[in-house]
Amino acid sequence: MDPDLTQATRRLVHNVAQYAHYKAQGKIGSGFDVSAAVYGSQVFKRFRPQFLASHQFVTSTEAGSTENCVSSHVEGAQAFRAFIHSDQWNSGSVETTWLPPGLQLMLGDVRGGTKTPLLVAKVTAWMSHLQEQGLLDTSVWQVLADANKRFVALFQRLCQIAQEQADNYRLQRAICSELTPTKWRNEGEIGEMFAQLHDTFLGIRKGLKQMGAETGTDIEPDSQTQLLNKLLEIPGVLLAGVPGAGGMDALFVITLSEAASGRVKDEWEKSGVVSPVMLQQDDTGLTCSTTPSHPH
Repeated sequence: MDPDLTQATRRLVHNVAQYAHYKAQGKIGSGFDVSAAVYGSQVFKRFRPQFLASHQFVTSTEAGSTENCVSSHVEGAQAFRAFIHSDQWNSGSVETTWLPPGLQLMLGDVRGGTKTPLLVAKVTAWMSHLQEQGLLDTSVWQVLADANKRFVALFQRLCQIAQEQADNYRLQRAICSELTPTKWRNEGEIGEMFAQLHDTFLGIRKGLKQMGAETGTDIEPDSQTQLLNKLLEIPGVLLAGVPGAGGMDALFVITLSEAASGRVKDEWEKSGVVSPVMLQQDDTGLTCSTTPSHPH
């Protein structure tokens, strides 16, 4: 593999892994985890699932006889190659992003579990019903889509300010990291940006709770809500939420400093139900390292 990992190489790895994930997951899931592993932090836009669903490839078991198996392998390999390199994939237009300096992403494992396929199936059925009734564009789904766009715009603006006003950003971030969100707006433009991000994400969580109620699913279970709200009372905690499809699997936090992250870990330890996962945000994604040769 090319040590420099060109975009073409990343696209190839992404497309193959994304299709394998799609098949293994029973054709559900957004595929964000695969995309993040390949490209690093990003503004994720899901590939069209209809594109994957329209391509089915015959396996050795399905082929039957040896003669059919050989024939299907040759034809299948050719078809699969064309599929993987198709320009209908939209993975080549990934919009990269990053955490501004000093912000820390934390992930906690919750002692619970979620039947994600069942949860996703209920939400999908709910969406299909709204589409049939012509109500999707006025539903909480659209409210969430609009809120997500506002959040992305605010976050990207914060990244820009952190670069353009590095010293001012560093100073105001340090001050806000020792305060709760209600006091951030008193700390200038950076504090105002932190407060807007915090409030916008609270609105997103409210929308997810409403969608959970309408679909009969625990996207953000009440027990998780209690944990998250308690974390948001800690000075220096910017965001707290439930990742992925939701449920009882995990929660995430973004803090404004290492000291704030330490306070979150202390709260997790006291809760007795959350264990830190030793992961961190990464801008790069997939990398390729060469192993030095050793004499035999």
